[in-house]
Order: sequence, then C-alpha cells, then structure tokens
Amino acid sequence: MPPIPDDLAASTGGWGMQEFDPFLVPASEKEKEEVEEEKDLSFRLICAVQGQEKLVTFHFSSATGEWRGHTFHRATPLYSSLARSQGLFEHHCAHGCFFWTVSVISSYLFMLDMREMKLSVVDTPHCGYSGPRSRAIVEAGEGMIGLLVCGDGKLDLYCKALRSNGVGSEEWKHENTIPLPEVDCYWCIHSAVEGYALLEATPQESSQVSGVWPQIRKSQYYTLDLKTLLFERLCVLSQDIEGAHLYASFPPLLSLPTL
Repeated sequence: MPPIPDDLAASTGGWGMQEFDPFLVPASEKEKEEVEEEKDLSFRLICAVQGQEKLVTFHFSSATGEWRGHTFHRATPLYSSLARSQGLFEHHCAHGCFFWTVSVISSYLFMLDMREMKLSVVDTPHCGYSGPRSRAIVEAGEGMIGLLVCGDGKLDLYCKALRSNGVGSEEWKHENTIPLPEVDCYWCIHSAVEGYALLEATPQESSQVSGVWPQIRKSQYYTLDLKTLLFERLCVLSQDIEGAHLYASFPPLLSLPTL
C-alpha cells in the first residue's frame, strides 16, 4: 500500500502517527454478493488516530489505490496523556459503526457512525467489578448492540438499541452472565466478528520447580458463539500475541491457497 500522503497526515497535528490503529473494514451484505458474483478482490482499510480534541481516520481502498482523510471533533477533549497512549484504545465494529473502548476508562466509550459521519460518546453500565476487566462491542441481533464485559471470573452481556441516528437513549439491559470455562486465569477479550468473540485465558501463576526457572505460561484461546453463548477451545499457545483478532468473511485475496 502507498504511504499516507503528508498533507493528510498533517491533519492529526502530530498525534499518534507512530502508533495509529489500522483495521480492515468488514464487507457489507451487498459487497459480499458482489464478491460472489464478480470475484471482486478489493478491500478497504481504516487507520484511526486518537487526538486530544479530534479523531482522525484515514481510509484506503485497494480499488482506487488512494487514501482519504476524515476529521471528527470531540465534544469533550481527551486528557493529553490519554491521547498520547494510542495502545489503550481498542476498536470494535457492529452494524456498520465503529466503537473504541479505553482500557483505563470504564464509564464510557466512543462511537463513530460512518453513515451519519458522526462521532459520539456512549455511556456504559456500571458493572461493579473489583478487578481488571476487558470489554468488547458485538452485534446482538437486528438493530441491537451488545457489550461484553469480562472480569471477576465471569462474562456479562449487556444490550442496547442502535438507532439510525446513533445509540438509543434507553438504559443498557443486562441479558446474561456466562461462566468462564477456566478458573484461576486472567481473561481478556481480543476481538469479536461475525457472531463470534475471541478470548484468551492465561494462568494467574506459573508452576515452579526448585532451582528451575518458572515454566512459561501457556495461554488458552477460546471462541464464544454469541448466539448460543457456548465456548469452544481454539488453541493453546506458549507465546503472547499482541493484538490478536478473528477474521471472517475477508476478501478471497487473503484466504489460504487451495487446490
């Protein structure tokens, strides 16, 4: 891909260009049909830079080979220390909207509606967890978004209506509490896509033999079916993966080669 042009990059004011957040844009139902009919191999990419007073997004299309930029101003500025810590922001996508949760903030998240070209702040429910928590926005049925919150050995699902002009004004509704399949583990939600969520469970303590270095902690990765709320073990890894994501319905260009 070509580099982001300097004139577009300048719109960030120097914030976050060394650590922006790139992600593939999921295909719409219409685009999926076009892929099947015409074997269209194009894809779209967004890079987001969280500034103190604005969110700047850069959009790349493989069809045109060009970048476009959009600037969204915040109603309330971020703390400068938060804006300089791009790694604290985690992106999610649901019903054509993009959401960012912030690992050090539990009371709200950010929502970018690309149809309305509007950036807004969405309050989140008070969950009352005593320890670390991990969150993700998911699709929870027609016109609904869900908030997965993982902490204190359990996984909670909250739901809320998503209207044509943004998130509904009604309160979040607690739908379910889902027991986690592993105890005495640190749990983290990595991503959610196409009706599944990817979670990681890491043992809280590693075993140690006298005179020997502690064994490397092996993380277990699970997928959660958001319809049945059932876990399925995906794999076990002895190395940490930064920014692990599930990919589904991606362009054939990114698929594994087949005979």
